[in-house]
Amino acid sequence: MSRCCLWLVAAVLTLLMWTSVNAFALASPPDIRIAIYQGQRLQIQGSSQFVLRDENDRLIGSAFANNKCTVCLKDGRWEVTTFDGVVVANNITHSRIKVVVSKGAALTIGNQTACRYRGHFVLVKTESDRFVMINTIGVENYLQGVVGAEMPSTWPLAALKSQAIASRTYSLHELYQKQHHDLWDVYSDQRSQVYRPLGNVSRVAKCVLSRAISETKGVVLTCGEKHKEKLFPAFYSAACGGFTQSAHEVFGRSWPALNAKRCLYCQNSNSDAWFWTTQLIDKREVSRLLFLKHKQLLPLGEITQVAVARQSKYGRVESLLLTGRNGRCARIRAIDFRLAVSTANAPIKSSWYTLIDAGNAWQFENGLGYGHGVGLCQHGVGEMARLGHHTEAILDYYYPDATLVKAY
Repeated sequence: MSRCCLWLVAAVLTLLMWTSVNAFALASPPDIRIAIYQGQRLQIQGSSQFVLRDENDRLIGSAFANNKCTVCLKDGRWEVTTFDGVVVANNITHSRIKVVVSKGAALTIGNQTACRYRGHFVLVKTESDRFVMINTIGVENYLQGVVGAEMPSTWPLAALKSQAIASRTYSLHELYQKQHHDLWDVYSDQRSQVYRPLGNVSRVAKCVLSRAISETKGVVLTCGEKHKEKLFPAFYSAACGGFTQSAHEVFGRSWPALNAKRCLYCQNSNSDAWFWTTQLIDKREVSRLLFLKHKQLLPLGEITQVAVARQSKYGRVESLLLTGRNGRCARIRAIDFRLAVSTANAPIKSSWYTLIDAGNAWQFENGLGYGHGVGLCQHGVGEMARLGHHTEAILDYYYPDATLVKAY
């Protein structure tokens, strides 16, 4: 039998397996809404002319190719200015503004690099002086901007297909659970998944990513009682450090497919994501950063003591006890602590570390892993794929008790 025929047989068998359970079914791929900016003032630049229209489709303003346009919201009123500061529209009270971009044109949002976004765009008021920019797009097209941003396109196809299925599952779970906001379904950063539409990547990379997505089109992971399986948030992180983490310990909710387990692969990936170097952060800076993100801690006063309150059976920190100068104490989840105090200059890559009081600073050493460690371990996936494991085996390893389902 030829190689082509063998591939076709394998594809058919895979499709039959994926369609064996269909408790979750959709007629077609749904649209998903991504919050790609939140703030008061946004600069937009297009590689071709784009226009702004109000809710009644009346023209508000436009910008020529490669010229910048700034949109600002003050006291509930929109103002639009050109790149040289000329006001082209103001006192606009509509709750929404459409941004109409030519098909295929690259768009620069704020300080981001230019991306060839697809779909539709709208600016929506969320407060009197804040708004969000939402990109609405079909979920399969959305994945084109996620898989390549979350995993190198040079990794084996089996790894990229595993990422595509995990990302699709997470996306649809967020879409139907409405976890964040009625106006949008997911964020464009690590709060959900990194979304960076394909820009200046090679044609080969685009083809590989497209293949990973198209060959798994509509395939998602479900878990639960047989024939009553439901979508779950298929979390993933860069590297688990040797043991994945229970979703309950990190996010406060449990799913059968998201329990802690040993990972035998990420430590062999030759990546610095598995072990990170010792970091020191000044104690006053820790207090400042914590208060900035968690204002409910302000009554404690300056944080004088940080102690590990709870660890997983594998050693990962799950919660910390903070003591303030006035003697008051508060517990904080390890993930919240890490996200608050970690900076570009002193990155705390995971919650798996040894905490040491180093006088005027807190020292984080023996760090393992990169990210929250729940679910799929991306560097482990890459190593499994390089060793010849197929997509189904990879997903079964990281999401035990989950079932592959063809949703559409």
